[in-house]
Amino acid sequence: MTANHRLNDGEIAAFIARGCRILHSAIDANVHRAVREQTRAAFGKGENPGNATGAI
Repeated sequence: MTANHRLNDGEIAAFIARGCRILHSAIDANVHRAVREQTRAAFGKGENPGNATGAI
């Protein structure tokens, strides 16, 4: 079975007006919390965490 993930006309208009789309996922809240904490820790060092991408 293939799910239909297309936005209808009203959803497209809301996206254009607001510039974002809120998604509701079934991912556990603990996963979101862990990602948020890791992101805050990376930015808390005062550096751009993207600069370390691919560093060995």
